[in-house]
Amino acid sequence: MGPASAQEAKPQLPNGEKATVRIGTNLVAGLYYPAGGALCRVLAKSGLLRCLIESTNGSTANIRGLLAGELEFGIVQSDWQYHAVQGSASFRDSGPVKSLRSVMALHAEPLTLVVRDGAGIDSFEQIKGKRLGAGPVDSGQRILFEILAAAMGWRLQDLTINSAGTEEAVQSFCAGDLDAVLLMGTHPNAATQKLLGACKGKLLSVAGPAITKTIADRRYYALATIPAGLYGAQQAEATTLGVRATLVTTDKVPSELVYTLVKSVSENFAEFTAQHPGLAGLKREEIAEYGLTAPMHEGAVRYFREVGLIR
Repeated sequence: MGPASAQEAKPQLPNGEKATVRIGTNLVAGLYYPAGGALCRVLAKSGLLRCLIESTNGSTANIRGLLAGELEFGIVQSDWQYHAVQGSASFRDSGPVKSLRSVMALHAEPLTLVVRDGAGIDSFEQIKGKRLGAGPVDSGQRILFEILAAAMGWRLQDLTINSAGTEEAVQSFCAGDLDAVLLMGTHPNAATQKLLGACKGKLLSVAGPAITKTIADRRYYALATIPAGLYGAQQAEATTLGVRATLVTTDKVPSELVYTLVKSVSENFAEFTAQHPGLAGLKREEIAEYGLTAPMHEGAVRYFREVGLIR
């Protein structure tokens, strides 16, 4: 299908006013809020829609807001998108969210491995037998680590795992009481800065057959890259995996609204990713692929097909 006509591309209310879209994000201190602002700023370039950023309690609150008609779009972590579609985790009682639709992938939230200089760790496989800060039992990095450990054939009881939160784990690492720390989140961030800077840690890739299999078996995880130079000139690029922030909507949101938003991001992509360091690693070819487990909204499908990002 070819590009929409000028009349089709103007999602207007019956009285001629511009339609308003509300994007659910997270608390103001997180990255979802500025990412929502970046979406609204590029969307404003279309001149077709009004865009409002809503501060919420995050992924599950955004999905509930979409279902209640309080939001048109929501930024949702890719694993929660998966759980909503499957009716698992906190959606087990309410059942699958069949109306949920994916729009595009946003920034990565990678699993980050920092090791102590002199600990004899040069790869992910070598953290076995070392003192590891893997995060609290219900944290994203702990859940993913346990999946990877099982894929490696490790028994958790044979590992020396510290379950402290991020701040305490960083302090223990800096005091020499931990050999490695796992974090999960966007980059750059203060915890990784301290581990690599003042505490002289080393950033490692998390790669290998177990990682490849984990991504293949669980579509809500995806490859991620921590760009070189975020933490100083000597910091090399690291390849890892993690969740993605994703933009979702429902099948009740009109196709032209979704088409206009996706087109605005794609056609102003450099400006979009320049608005926050956490967005800098996002590549245009990833937005139609990573972490999208809900069916794609027809408006997004139409645009992505027009520009060749999907077939």
